Amino acid sequence: MFSQTVKVIGNDKSRAGKELIFYTWSDQITYQKDTICSCRIKDNGDFSCTFSIHETMPVTIPLEYQSAFFYAEPAKVYQIKLPALIEKNTADKLNPYFEEKTIFLQFENPEKNELNQLIRKFELSYNDYIVAHFNEIYKSAKHSGV
Repeated sequence: MFSQTVKVIGNDKSRAGKELIFYTWSDQITYQKDTICSCRIKDNGDFSCTFSIHETMPVTIPLEYQSAFFYAEPAKVYQIKLPALIEKNTADKLNPYFEEKTIFLQFENPEKNELNQLIRKFELSYNDYIVAHFNEIYKSAKHSGV
């Protein structure tokens, strides 16, 4: 299959001079990370990173205390908005069990039916449904014999 280029661009002056590393997973069971691209944020905050993929894939960007997540589709350009910078404190840096808080990445001028927007809408609707019907779901599961 032929791979197509994905471009991720944005601006974040608070992270000027820092490096952004974009990962995907070679194995969804063990979560073995593969670096797909990296870039250094310029002094004016601009950054740009390009990589090639042949199918839609999950991409994560570690951001100190948080980890931004989105699905990349072939032949797309994503203008991303990084969340506010929250740096790890000393205790978090020394904690071998520290895990970043995973957040969905925000986009500048998103398309109405863009994949990441649809997934986010579904998750919000699904979570609202579970919260509203938790007792019914729990009782049904309890009597299902599972």
